Amino acid sequence: VDLVAEGGVSLDDGDVVIDVERASGAGVDLPPEVLDRVGEFFSLRYPVPELPYGLELTGVRPGDDGVLVEARSERTVIDTATE
Repeated sequence: VDLVAEGGVSLDDGDVVIDVERASGAGVDLPPEVLDRVGEFFSLRYPVPELPYGLELTGVRPGDDGVLVEARSERTVIDTATE
């Protein structure tokens, strides 16, 4: 049986978190009691390693091809000079 899950993506203490909010199997929505139990298996937490240039994550959101990540950095110098 194919299982289809839908959920949200968020940022929690520097980790990208994907929480399952709704799931169905064989075209039938899973009841909340079942979703609570299987949701633990499908919800994911991705620790993000230290980013270069002092970047720090500020937000995440779903995109068409995956997760879009927003980051910021202060007082960063990027040398674009070519020799």
